Amino acid sequence: MLGTSTRERYMVVNEKVITEKQSCPFFAPDRKERFAWGISRIYDNVRVADLSDIRQNLIYTFGRTVYYWIKREERVLTESEQAEIRDIFTEMGYDSSAIEFDSYGEQYPSLMRPYKYV
Repeated sequence: MLGTSTRERYMVVNEKVITEKQSCPFFAPDRKERFAWGISRIYDNVRVADLSDIRQNLIYTFGRTVYYWIKREERVLTESEQAEIRDIFTEMGYDSSAIEFDSYGEQYPSLMRPYKYV
């Protein structure tokens, strides 16, 4: 029968299986990443005429649900996602270095995984 098990489970990766040509999907680098929370201030210096287009591009990039999770600070933004947002602003003619998120934090990516995939 299917039910809750009282046994602990562990996952083990055999390092001999991974060749040098392919990267291991379970590998987590030993470095902290700068995560961002919230996007309420990114529209502060945007012209009203461009506001709808930028917002639609962000929703297209992340999906409507994830966009609102990010907006409500229920999900973090990784460094690559922050770069995607900056690229959208650059494509619309804005200075991407002026984009500031609500707050920042440095943490190991493996510890932030639950906040990313909420």
